Amino acid sequence: MKHEKTNSNFKQRIIKILKEPLLYLLIVIAIIQGIIYSNMPEYGLTGDSNGYLHVYDSKSILKGYINESRPPIYSYIIRFIRKISGEDNLEVKVAKVQKIIFFISIILFYCILKLLIKNKVIICALTLIFGITPSIIVWNVYIVTEALTCLEILTLTFITIKYLKQPSKLFASLMGIIILVMILTKPALVYFLPIYIVFVVLRYILNKKERRTLFFAIGSLLICCFVLIMYCWQIKNLYGVFSLTNISGINNVLSVLDSGAYEDVQNNPITETILKYVDGPITDNKTYEIHGELAKIYSTEELKEYTNLAMQTEKYKEYMLNKVIALGSENIGTAHPMGEPDDINAMQNLSSISRLLIPITFGFMYIVILVSIIYLIWYLIKYKKINWICAFFTSTIFANLFTFFIGAPFEPQRLFFPSMCLVLIYIGVILGRIRLNKENLLNEKNVE
Repeated sequence: MKHEKTNSNFKQRIIKILKEPLLYLLIVIAIIQGIIYSNMPEYGLTGDSNGYLHVYDSKSILKGYINESRPPIYSYIIRFIRKISGEDNLEVKVAKVQKIIFFISIILFYCILKLLIKNKVIICALTLIFGITPSIIVWNVYIVTEALTCLEILTLTFITIKYLKQPSKLFASLMGIIILVMILTKPALVYFLPIYIVFVVLRYILNKKERRTLFFAIGSLLICCFVLIMYCWQIKNLYGVFSLTNISGINNVLSVLDSGAYEDVQNNPITETILKYVDGPITDNKTYEIHGELAKIYSTEELKEYTNLAMQTEKYKEYMLNKVIALGSENIGTAHPMGEPDDINAMQNLSSISRLLIPITFGFMYIVILVSIIYLIWYLIKYKKINWICAFFTSTIFANLFTFFIGAPFEPQRLFFPSMCLVLIYIGVILGRIRLNKENLLNEKNVE
């Protein structure tokens, strides 16, 4: 009898799996991805790739070594791949692993949508779009952190939604740990830390019954902060600057050069040095060249102080405003990351497909964020509480936009990539709630 019951349970599980749309979605996605990948190089390199591949080859973070430009998580994953499979065709192997990682991301994406909305058509359509859009999957073949950060962000999103549905010590404990991994993969994601600190503080104040559970979230966030402070102190000991990386400082110098804001910083030796190299319009290559010369003469701290002055000028503010306005008409995705693909025409076609599948511009995102903020305020006034789901998507997407404008106004599509999956999920949530007329739009009580 026990054997028959076991067989019956096994058959029921198989039937349940066969009824799940995700199984067939993955098959379709795999076929379409195969076609897309056939029009891409086996792997692609950017200006960052070589650092990730080799910067931690001979030195160990366990012995106190930290690279000032490249965080350790992605580099150590590459080291692990090298250790188990060898050096030959390492880039190709990394790309293959990233494709597998992305398939896990697709499953997580689908599960998150199932937690948030009921409509299977919307869930399946958005999962398909997420899985086959070239501007998303193109990053799987490039030796950069994007494929990994996509999985990390979706993991954090899944845990957050599950926590909102049913607060638990496990989900609370994982928040800070996952955020730490995210930041040590891609330091630009540091904006998640203050968002979650505010989230935990507000939940602690507003939900007395939840306070014991929130102690675990507080503990994990404190661990995250402690490790990051120690990490930054080691960067300071080795390179003289208390920071996660030197990348934002470099980008600020490039922005000041590109904007011409240095012209408004009078009677400054760094301005005089810059003017020695300026003999006309400054091209992208020229800005990097000038930065290289400045780095030979001035310390990181001196350049930081200088860029802070330049970024307060009217010329720089006007430059940034023009950047924001000009970006509004651009699509949030692109199939043209840095690096040379094998077939330029094929990549241009993939870019057109991306714009067709996700016809969303940055200008549209500005509107969505603005409307969401107004909605959150209205919801707070009317119901005297916070709509946590709407607040999560609004704050994280807005923070991503804000940080790349102030820290690195270059490669906007690549820098916005961490929010691509969140944008699609948020659109799904909005569509799902509009369709379910009997439910309040984006009401966290309706989390399934």
